[in-house]
Amino acid sequence: MKKDELNNEVKESLPDDLFRKEMDRRTFLEGTTKVAGAAFGLTLLGSLTSLPAKAASNSSFLYSNGNKPDLVFPVISDVHIQRQTDDFKNKLITTLDQLNKVVPKQDAFVVNGDLTDLGLVEEYDKFFSAYNPRKQSQAVSMFAIGNHDYWNGLSAAGAQKRFLDYTGMESMYYHKVVNGYHFIVLYTEDGNTPGTFSVKQIQWLDEQLKIANDDNQKKGNNSEKDDNSQGDDNWIKPIFVFHHQPIKGTIYGSEWGFDQNRDLFYNTLAKYPQVISFSGHTHYPLEDPKIIMQKDFTAIGTSTGAYMWLDSGRIQGEIPEGANLLNQALIVEVYNNEKVIIKRRDIQNNDWIGEPFVIENPGNKKEFKYTADRDKKAPFFTNHAMLSVVKEKTTATSVAIMFTQAKDNLLVHDYKVVTRNVETNAVAKEFLAFSEFYTHPVPNPLTLQIDGLEPKTTYEIAVTAIDAFGNVSDKSLKVLYITDNAKLNSIPAPAAIKGVDNGTAKTAADLKLPQTVKLDTNAGSIDAGVTWNVNASSYDPSLKTEQTFPITGTVTLPKGVINPNNIPLTTSISVTVDGVVAVFVKAANYTSAYNVQLENSSDIGGGQTVGYLAPGSWMEYSDIDIPSTGTYTLQYRVAVNYNNRAVISFVEDGVMKQTTSLPYSGGWSSWTTVYDKVTLEAGKHTIRLAVPNNGYNINWFKLSL
Repeated sequence: MKKDELNNEVKESLPDDLFRKEMDRRTFLEGTTKVAGAAFGLTLLGSLTSLPAKAASNSSFLYSNGNKPDLVFPVISDVHIQRQTDDFKNKLITTLDQLNKVVPKQDAFVVNGDLTDLGLVEEYDKFFSAYNPRKQSQAVSMFAIGNHDYWNGLSAAGAQKRFLDYTGMESMYYHKVVNGYHFIVLYTEDGNTPGTFSVKQIQWLDEQLKIANDDNQKKGNNSEKDDNSQGDDNWIKPIFVFHHQPIKGTIYGSEWGFDQNRDLFYNTLAKYPQVISFSGHTHYPLEDPKIIMQKDFTAIGTSTGAYMWLDSGRIQGEIPEGANLLNQALIVEVYNNEKVIIKRRDIQNNDWIGEPFVIENPGNKKEFKYTADRDKKAPFFTNHAMLSVVKEKTTATSVAIMFTQAKDNLLVHDYKVVTRNVETNAVAKEFLAFSEFYTHPVPNPLTLQIDGLEPKTTYEIAVTAIDAFGNVSDKSLKVLYITDNAKLNSIPAPAAIKGVDNGTAKTAADLKLPQTVKLDTNAGSIDAGVTWNVNASSYDPSLKTEQTFPITGTVTLPKGVINPNNIPLTTSISVTVDGVVAVFVKAANYTSAYNVQLENSSDIGGGQTVGYLAPGSWMEYSDIDIPSTGTYTLQYRVAVNYNNRAVISFVEDGVMKQTTSLPYSGGWSSWTTVYDKVTLEAGKHTIRLAVPNNGYNINWFKLSL
């Protein structure tokens, strides 16, 4: 079937009024045009096709043929109760209260790991102060440990003991039978983020699955089908398995799962297609249809009750705005000899998420419908879909676009936005953006910002829709836009250049002068070309002492930058050329040291650096020859991980000579050179670098006149 036929099929399957109700052309264009317009903030429910809330709320009745379930249990995960705030505790209370209303008679209740954020006593106290008063007395509580529950400074065994003491579970992994259905709960064996499941535990899982399967077959052979049942004579009862981290290569977000013993774990479950495997950990939302996947068994993610995390590579980021609002749960209903229904609950909005997942016969792979290849239909933009520029949110170097969301039979996940320079045909910007399917209601139209453009330039902006399974829309929405002029406010002086080697040639390239400078404009910072007048400077390459001098430059305004205030198009940069290097010492070449470690360098030149410094650490260097008495420029090559904290002291023959503050450089692997002055006596000396406070690595130090 061709893509256009697929699109027509999708269109025909959706009610006509769904498109008409969204917005008409006049509404969309009100305050906007193809080249200019005002901001527009309308959001509409149903911008991505999904089951209406009322329909979903009646899903049990619709999908159960009017029968009552034999088993009902909620599943929540990743609650992350914190010591320092009650925010997540209050979300848990909301979750429990709401689930008690929508599921007034629960047979079990499962929490699939990360009850706490750090596994602290105060956090467990908070969790159970919320949970215990609200748990239903007849419901069997089951808890799995997550990696965060280990992060309390205890040994793995100590963290496990604390978990068992609070949860009351008989062991870290266990097997329970509720209403004749088997529940197998596993445990990650340490605080390792991807998860640790040993061969021993997986062998135990294999044994328990066989026990459950044999028991189900025995009961199936000894029982008769319920007279009211509408189900399959070949019905195979599900076996429920719970583990905190997902199996890699299964559900949405399973890239955060475990590698160690992954195949053994997977193949153990694959022996029994009736397994329904629940995992948490990812914090990925339940809206994405890939949250459930069926191949050799059924796997499903359990989302989070704390904060959302998303796949990388989109402009909204992995933790988008409003991520802390997410609070979701699953509700599982089992109808013997018929089906398993898994409903997705949006706790934050007290509503259902889309259609429930219906597993007709969990033990028959031929009936699996939530497979990786289940969706071949591409998303599409309706005939009335529009793309416009929001004038009030644009500048000379950025454009805000607003467009009608595309349609899909399951879920539009992303948009690919390509901004092309019309004159050169070069792609100026290209990125992926979430459809923001995770918000309720989903914004329609969707507004996105495109930055880093050039002033007074014509661009074509094209938006293509991509669904959850990677299907791409045949057509794109397009718009042309000409960015405005930028007005020059000032030309800030560029950062000073230091550390130029003595004797460097008197040219812009050798002195490493920048080819562009930053302009301050009404549209923000814009690069402009600059020509440096090096010959007019006072620099003399023949001198052996340190020289600091200015170099003036002439600035050329780029296209689209105007200068209505006639600001002088000149700038100046300060350059410091070092004196002849008198001493250069690699920090790793110490004569003696205390409480330090060597590590491979990430700095230019490689080699080793000194790290793992602590207050009181020091490195000592013997027989350092100071050629003459005088004031030297002292340079440290360091990578500093903390703000307003790192300090190093220069000690000569036991006498403190200079203490230097080391500014934050960007992290343990971000190297910078820090300058200071120190007065020294001629002769051979023992130099000690003392560490009053930690927070940095050091590569070398040098002295020059």
